[in-house]
Amino acid sequence: MKEISCNIIRDILPLYVDEAVCEETKELVEEHLFTCEDCRKEAEMMKKSVVLPVHENVWKLEQAALKTWKNKWLTKKVKIGVLSVLATLGVLAGIYSGLVLPELCIPYDSSTFSLKEEDGNLYVEYTGDDFGGTVGINPISVEKDGKTHNVVCFYYYDNPWTRYIKPHISSEKENFDRMLLGKTAEIEEVYYGEFDLMELKKDETSFEERLAEELDSMEEIYKIK
Repeated sequence: MKEISCNIIRDILPLYVDEAVCEETKELVEEHLFTCEDCRKEAEMMKKSVVLPVHENVWKLEQAALKTWKNKWLTKKVKIGVLSVLATLGVLAGIYSGLVLPELCIPYDSSTFSLKEEDGNLYVEYTGDDFGGTVGINPISVEKDGKTHNVVCFYYYDNPWTRYIKPHISSEKENFDRMLLGKTAEIEEVYYGEFDLMELKKDETSFEERLAEELDSMEEIYKIK
């Protein structure tokens, strides 16, 4: 048999290492490798560089690890999303509170406030700019200057929303309001000015006593003759 050259053997070696040759070719290559140290070393190097198929159990472990990482990543992503939503809601709630909750007393102006008597009742009519709400105290008896006075206290207020934002986004204005103050026969004086109902109710001092003190800082806008 004619001797096969090393070049031919090395061309066949990749197929031999992959066991992709017939039995006859395999025998020829092995006979050559038995006598040729260089080709034998080449074959050994090729076998070492071959990447063996991943074992099924290893693949399953890799899949399980990948799934665990994916779940953790999704969970983390969901948490970040929820926290982002909550943070956004918190910011919006803070902005809303800052615009709507403050009560800024509208200064008294005889051109926008007027008292009307009708059917035995006393009303106040407001024709100014938009307002946020009203605070009032129904007719109540207080001791002032050593005398008993039946008084009514109230004020209108707005807030940053009605004062600065709403006029730019809405053409509708609440520029008229009518509020019942009480029966005319039960009212001797009407005061306009800001007061804090919670402050008037705290401590051991009676509500009437604290209110009497507050009257000095309010504007008297009505008094029976």
